[in-house]
Amino acid sequence: MLQGLNESRRPILHAICGWQPWYAPVGRKIGHMWRVGADVKDWPGVYEATRIMEQLTQHHQPNGWNDPDMLLGSSQAATLSMSPEQSRAQFSLWVVMAAPLMIGASVLEMSNFDRETYSNAEAIRINQDVKGLAGRLVYSDCPHYPQMKVGVAPDGTPSMEVTMPSSTDDQVSCGGHYAPTCGDCPQGNGAYWCNGDCAWIDQREECIPARAADRPDPWKVLAMHEPQNRQCIQVWAKELHNGHVATVLVNFASVAMKVCLPIERLGLTWKGGHAVIHDVWSSGKGTNNPNGVSALRMQLPADGGHALLTLAPPTDGKKQVGDDLCESPFVSPVQSWFSVGSPLETRHKDDGRDRDPDMGSNKTPFYGVMLALLLFGGWWKPWRSCQRQKVTAR
Repeated sequence: MLQGLNESRRPILHAICGWQPWYAPVGRKIGHMWRVGADVKDWPGVYEATRIMEQLTQHHQPNGWNDPDMLLGSSQAATLSMSPEQSRAQFSLWVVMAAPLMIGASVLEMSNFDRETYSNAEAIRINQDVKGLAGRLVYSDCPHYPQMKVGVAPDGTPSMEVTMPSSTDDQVSCGGHYAPTCGDCPQGNGAYWCNGDCAWIDQREECIPARAADRPDPWKVLAMHEPQNRQCIQVWAKELHNGHVATVLVNFASVAMKVCLPIERLGLTWKGGHAVIHDVWSSGKGTNNPNGVSALRMQLPADGGHALLTLAPPTDGKKQVGDDLCESPFVSPVQSWFSVGSPLETRHKDDGRDRDPDMGSNKTPFYGVMLALLLFGGWWKPWRSCQRQKVTAR
């Protein structure tokens, strides 16, 4: 199919619907982008897609992209949706990952908040940066996730081995907990508690050691979906063509988190260990002192609190003197939260009321940017190699 489309001399994007990480090392031989995980249907799905993408960065580059799935908006009319905070957090993650930006909702019924999110020109420029580098995970305190070793077999076919997390050498992973043996995993709960290093035999109703080839895809291990397995934050960074760095911080935990992260952990392309920070979602209102800071210090709301930032070298080469120092990453729960704290300007505070999903002040022209989103880079025509649900049904 890919060869035929290329020979047509028409700019057509070939997207592979395979839902498997093992497409990553061979995907560019058969298409331009390829699904690497299960459908994203909710906030836990965003977490799982992110944990898979963090392991496939080396296969993500121009003319061949891992696809973590479409963007879920917050419009209540959609079949699938998330909160406004979560939908913007997903978009921010996809932007820095350099993932394809495909909207999985009806543009005719989109809320003003989602329209503002998906039409943010600065965010799209980060995603479409001409240097073409993929974002990479620079900090995570998330628990162990199944490790995927993908490659190509001698006969040219893709291969994948999945290793479930293990706590100690004398225990086995049951998927979401540990036990001395696979037979000890179920504890009366049957197949649900028999995953990881083990496999459930329906005919005998028995939990036995699993061969690597028989272990399920990570997203099929129900225990990995439990809330306690995503009480964490992640930070991704992406180098831009002008030497600046884009970064996104996301809180997956069910409680607000206070974060202090040294700037030098974000892969700066300049020396000095400090940077001028610009908040993409504040329309320029959150820019800190031009002398720069040496650490990110902020508080992120629960279940989707996030910040999308760009970092630039200080104009005078001097670090701003202040209390922004933290010698190592520091993350802790907080009792009350702000979406972004010092050194950035606070945007809003939780006052116990629901946020207006249509709030926003970004007036970026919508239709031209939406066209760029749908054409993925401004010149390809989407062409799916397998049937998908209509966009209005997502």
